[in-house]
Amino acid sequence: MQSKIPLPTDNIYKFYALFGLLLLFASTFAFLSIHHSYNEQGYKNYVELKVLEELPDLTKEQEARKFILEKQNEISISDKKFFLDIIGFSVGVSIILIVFGFFQWHAKIQPIQDEIVSKQLEKLDVEIKLLKQQQSRSRLKK
Repeated sequence: MQSKIPLPTDNIYKFYALFGLLLLFASTFAFLSIHHSYNEQGYKNYVELKVLEELPDLTKEQEARKFILEKQNEISISDKKFFLDIIGFSVGVSIILIVFGFFQWHAKIQPIQDEIVSKQLEKLDVEIKLLKQQQSRSRLKK
């Protein structure tokens, strides 16, 4: 099965740049997803915790629930920071890959490819001139 989207992976620098771009998109999606889910969980726990804190006398079950909600908030804050640090690291790596890949591609590979295209154009011009000369000679012979 052939890919419908042609990926320009003819050199390693393009691969670095495209992989970095993909990693940046994935990291952005992960950040938004994690941020949203932790906020949603935090809001839900906050409301329930405030309701329990407002009650004058708590049963053993309510005290246990309050303790669990407080611990969940602490763990959620710690987990969110950890995951956001990992995402921040992956964003940094992706930006480095993008900059390095595109810069190397532009500075090293593209000038060579431009020169190849220029030489091919010169070669085609010479071939066209030769063909025209051969056609004009063949007309003169007739």
